[in-house]
Amino acid sequence: MDFIIKKQDIVQVDNQSSRKQRNASIKSTGSYAPERKVPNAFFNELLGEDVDTWLKQHVQIYERRWCSDDESTADLVEKACSKALKMLACSRKTLTCS
Repeated sequence: MDFIIKKQDIVQVDNQSSRKQRNASIKSTGSYAPERKVPNAFFNELLGEDVDTWLKQHVQIYERRWCSDDESTADLVEKACSKALKMLACSRKTLTCS
């Protein structure tokens, strides 16, 4: 099955395509990065060669953010969502899923 996404969604069902109008919009976004910073120098020591210079010059990576031992991906998502809700001036209690 091939699916093509353009201005309107094309949905293929039993080899027949039908158009559905979508009325979605992005109202707010949020992001969060862990506090722990790991510099490229860490990988220099780990690999025994200078990767720091190459990473900075070719892909503009200067550091990474790693979760702490008591932090999971779910914690990152929760913090990013909280920021998005704050930007929207909305509380968790007023959200509905339909």
